[in-house]
Amino acid sequence: LVPPPASAVEDLKQLIPYSAVGNPIDFTGQFLNDGELASKFLQRVSLAGGYDAYVTFLGHTTLSDDLARNALATIAELADQNSEPHFVVGMMSDVMSEMLRSHKVMVFSSPERCIRIIGAMRDLGARFHKTLNSAGLKEIIHIKVPGYDGLNFAKYGLGPIPELESLKIVSEIGINAVDVMRASTPEQAAQCADQLGYPVVLKIESPQVLHKSRVGGVRTDLRNSAEVVSAAYRMLGRVSSKSPGATIIGFVVEPFMTGGLEFIIGAKHDEYYGPVVVVGSGGVLAESIGDVVTIVPPIDFEVGFSAIRRTAIGRAVTNGNFSNPYDITPVVEALTKLSHAIVALPQMEQIDINPLVLYCVPATAFALDALVILKS
Repeated sequence: LVPPPASAVEDLKQLIPYSAVGNPIDFTGQFLNDGELASKFLQRVSLAGGYDAYVTFLGHTTLSDDLARNALATIAELADQNSEPHFVVGMMSDVMSEMLRSHKVMVFSSPERCIRIIGAMRDLGARFHKTLNSAGLKEIIHIKVPGYDGLNFAKYGLGPIPELESLKIVSEIGINAVDVMRASTPEQAAQCADQLGYPVVLKIESPQVLHKSRVGGVRTDLRNSAEVVSAAYRMLGRVSSKSPGATIIGFVVEPFMTGGLEFIIGAKHDEYYGPVVVVGSGGVLAESIGDVVTIVPPIDFEVGFSAIRRTAIGRAVTNGNFSNPYDITPVVEALTKLSHAIVALPQMEQIDINPLVLYCVPATAFALDALVILKS
């Protein structure tokens, strides 16, 4: 570990001549007799700077609130002032733990676990700055992110937004979305299908049914109006049985687009981490195999490409494992635009696009289903 600069070593030695001031720094058990000593050490080390993180190990001495109060209060104050993260290892009361956490100081009882997590954080940060020449990226592509001045969320209401409106929002943030139509009755659904052209997909529309396929609320490859009407009536029965009390608005009808590779991309405002974005295998595999990675937005093309390469489906595409020569670029573009939208639009609590289907010729990606949740 890198020792403190010479000026800081001299300052620390003035406090306790027999202290160990390399790295780790040991301010000795003398702080048991001088409640201000640990605070002085912490402040001077922090002022010296040059470190990416600070870990204070206090062991069992933090079991005494009175004994540890000054040191812990100083750590909380430094965490508020510094951009570098602070960690505390010790056995302490819930009151002291909560005080530290309220200042975004991570608390551990195990020094090994603390150091492992810091190492993981370092590795994760390094991933974002890794060059991608070895991953087959020939050039960095600059993506034009659309402005959001004309995006008016007030017209959509609050909470979960119906699929048709969710897909409109997806389109407004610059991501291709499939054309859809809404119908109130099975007969109207058939009329919509006639306009769109067959085959079509039929979906139930209900604010209480967010995962339609789980309750029988999706039918695909319907090839004529009779099939649409029959499927719609059967769907009403299944959804009413499996989701009693759900308000059924009607149906959504869209073209049945075959082929392609299914991805999931999504973003939300996390309670602890702020905006986060996910990407991975989509469709019915999204929840069953867990092939997703999480990244912190906003991102550029390079970071988005690196993130997708960390998923199994992304590696398969970029390694050329499929018989068709898929280009991952449209998925990276969609992910990048989504990452900027979740940062720029704080009123958008969550957005999930599943599936985002990647097509081969031409190289395009379309959102076939989406859910947007607006903050209430």
